[in-house]
Amino acid sequence: MLARALRGSARTASRANAASLRARLNGLSRLAPPTVGVRMRRTRVAELPARWFTPSQRRGEEVVLHLHGGGYALCSTETHRGMLSDLARSTGRRVLAVEYRKAPEHPFPVPIDDCVRAYGALLRSGVAPEDVVVAGDSAGGGLALALAQRLRATGTPQPRALVLLSPWVDLRLQGPSIRTNARYDYVSAPLLRRFRDLYLQGADPSHPEASPALADFTGLPPMLVHAGGAELLVSEIRQLAARARAHGAEVELREWDGMIHAWHGFGAFLPEAREAFADIGRFVHARFAEPNRREPVAPPLVAHR
Repeated sequence: MLARALRGSARTASRANAASLRARLNGLSRLAPPTVGVRMRRTRVAELPARWFTPSQRRGEEVVLHLHGGGYALCSTETHRGMLSDLARSTGRRVLAVEYRKAPEHPFPVPIDDCVRAYGALLRSGVAPEDVVVAGDSAGGGLALALAQRLRATGTPQPRALVLLSPWVDLRLQGPSIRTNARYDYVSAPLLRRFRDLYLQGADPSHPEASPALADFTGLPPMLVHAGGAELLVSEIRQLAARARAHGAEVELREWDGMIHAWHGFGAFLPEAREAFADIGRFVHARFAEPNRREPVAPPLVAHR
């Protein structure tokens, strides 16, 4: 029922102007009730607008840096404040969410550049890399993986771990679930193509920063990956996890049967969203409970051409 209700909006989004869609989404988000148990504070990070989400029952001083989804063109810390509050509550840590610049005004790789700047600014503020988990939903999951590749290429210390929620990881759009799950999910192939094209604007979709499913995962942090069994992107997410493991990365892939894309944002309706955040909390608590250790930074890889 939720997917059916969202399909009409998705059809509109596949045709409408990105700027007008952003305004509409931000307006609708203001109708949501105030967040309970989490304090929100606006800030700026690397000259980018950002927000802190601090849970009242805070368990540690570590930070979750979250990169929001929205097809690289939509959404914000305002539209995601429910999800970001759930992330802060479930992990017991402060969440820093950044407003990276978006397509089509700022195409690939500008959003990645902004995420790299935000991570660097966080470290310069005194937060140690081993005290950071980088999380992202949908396109934000792709940005989190692109960020990790950039850090490796420049010899910058990696975060403690990555949390990837329904990550969009292959802009070639070739996964079989794009066809087989079309009747279940609210996301559609035309919608994916529209936002892929707005973002890439002629860039190669097989570039590993655009499609992290094709990347080399050597030296990347441990990662928790969530996928919905009914979402269009599940086959590509499975391929990502298999490739990462083949390259020696530590991956926990967890699938929720019957769940649609980024179901984490629908906690008011779906008990499975609450289950997913409990799993994220488990993963983050376990990672931060490990003894601090600085892994040797992998040597830079040859750039993809």
